[in-house]
Amino acid sequence: MRKIAAILTAFVVSASMSMTAFAGSNETIGGEGSSLSKDVKVIVDKDSVGTVYSVDIAWDSLEFTYNLGAGNWNPLNHSVTADDDTGWKKDSANIKVTNHSNAGVSINASFTGSKTTAALNDVTATLTNHSFNLDAGKLNEYATADNDTAVVEISGTPSTETEFVVGTITVTVSANP
Repeated sequence: MRKIAAILTAFVVSASMSMTAFAGSNETIGGEGSSLSKDVKVIVDKDSVGTVYSVDIAWDSLEFTYNLGAGNWNPLNHSVTADDDTGWKKDSANIKVTNHSNAGVSINASFTGSKTTAALNDVTATLTNHSFNLDAGKLNEYATADNDTAVVEISGTPSTETEFVVGTITVTVSANP
């Protein structure tokens, strides 16, 4: 019995002589009254999510109808009734851009060749509000995401009676510096 008590006493005495602290790396300190200090550091990783770009572009129809005022065929009596409604049935269309990114974006709408106007057959299409910046989306505020609208306006009188394309619009999204 004395042997067991002696072994336990030796173990307790040796265990109290040194202490190991674990704080990311092992360091040994020894002796009574020894201490070891480490800073507790908080690192804020603002790039942990990464930048995600998501932009919605809602296009109104870019088909514009010009009424020549030639009249309307009446199949009941095979006659043409006069049509005084000459001109464009609509003269503008919207391109609404909404930023759902977690970063700001720059928007630039242009006709082919980086122009804001296109013309063909005496018809001119013009882009207004074609360049703007949109702020980053705010956490949990999807419905109020920043948006703006470019507008296509059409004018003139077509010099042909056949369908034609005035130009092609490209909307470019870039990171907002």
